[in-house]
Amino acid sequence: MAGMVLKKLGDPAVTQIYGMEENNAMYQINAKSDIHNSIIGFKPGNDRNFTLKFTHQGINTIYNNLYLVDMVANQTVDVYANGTEYTFTSTDSDPVQRFKIITNLGIATDDNSPTEFENNMEVFKMNNKVVVNNRNQINATVKVFDEIGRCITNSIVESNSQLILNENLAKGVYVVHLKVGNYGLIVNRVKQKIEI
Repeated sequence: MAGMVLKKLGDPAVTQIYGMEENNAMYQINAKSDIHNSIIGFKPGNDRNFTLKFTHQGINTIYNNLYLVDMVANQTVDVYANGTEYTFTSTDSDPVQRFKIITNLGIATDDNSPTEFENNMEVFKMNNKVVVNNRNQINATVKVFDEIGRCITNSIVESNSQLILNENLAKGVYVVHLKVGNYGLIVNRVKQKIEI
């Protein structure tokens, strides 16, 4: 899911930072259901020294870790704490695909291919209820968040079972967050309006 596409990058003398997707598409705003392995493009413009400041709210409701990988400097920095800063230098010859955001050091990959845990999870809407199928051999934690980030429910779905969430959900968009064992992942964004 993506927001506005940058049609024109603007003045090459101006520093630019943006989300990047397949085919090197560049986005000013990039809304994703899972930020793991997100590529961040960077062009330095006329400046050479930079500091990124990470400001986020509620990240702990979805992820246990958050790292910035600087693929040029070959550094991985923990940016989980709100207000964390990362200082770096850049030149015009640096690759545009400079940074990657990862949420777990153990599962960083070069692509966005689903993990075995993701392949064994399914989230969908049925009869105005959220249904979660867990085909993994371990239990999963299920949290449902409303459009403004409030946690509506926090439940356990047993291994190799199905959980039907009978919450009184109003019409709207809900984000379903799953944590399988020690692996936190957002498997699906339920986009359908849930009508009760």
